[in-house]
Amino acid sequence: MQALFETEEFQKLSEEFRKIFDRQNELEPMPKAANYIWLYRNNGGESATSAPATDAEPKFDPGEFAVRASFQPQNAAAGDEVILTVYVNVPQGFHIYGSSSDTQPTTLNITEDGGLKSNGAAGVPEGRMVIDSGKPAFWLEDVVKIQQRMTVPAEFESATVEGHVAYMMCNEQGCQPPTTEKFSATVTAK
Repeated sequence: MQALFETEEFQKLSEEFRKIFDRQNELEPMPKAANYIWLYRNNGGESATSAPATDAEPKFDPGEFAVRASFQPQNAAAGDEVILTVYVNVPQGFHIYGSSSDTQPTTLNITEDGGLKSNGAAGVPEGRMVIDSGKPAFWLEDVVKIQQRMTVPAEFESATVEGHVAYMMCNEQGCQPPTTEKFSATVTAK
């Protein structure tokens, strides 16, 4: 199924569909997707502007679609296992599909591993079962937490992992075309 999404013909048709859907969105107001980049500067000391601890779930606007990623722990030694956590905020009134769904399940795709090695598959939640058009579907709503365990390489100072979350977002009126949202996260040496 993934090979179909990567074909040139599918990409072309998807782009045409996306243009039509964007035009429809202009005519029918709906929550809009947004992606924010957070920049924290560390001047070597503690201050009121220091980056917050990353083990807490980030705060999201309930009306925005957003993806944010971080590592736990943020600092590791060679050979340590770290957890890449990708938070996906689904706007109120919308859902994406869980790993148990037959309909376009949400996936985590790493495109640049920074030298880290993935340990098994990413943990995408199964989702809450609902009956949709007479068939069971598994919905993910609100803030979705996807995790990937990774091992830090032997030669290591820092590593940035990049990738995207592939999903299809729907509400009671219908679904947007399948799409992706990029993320990146960095882990540094202790």
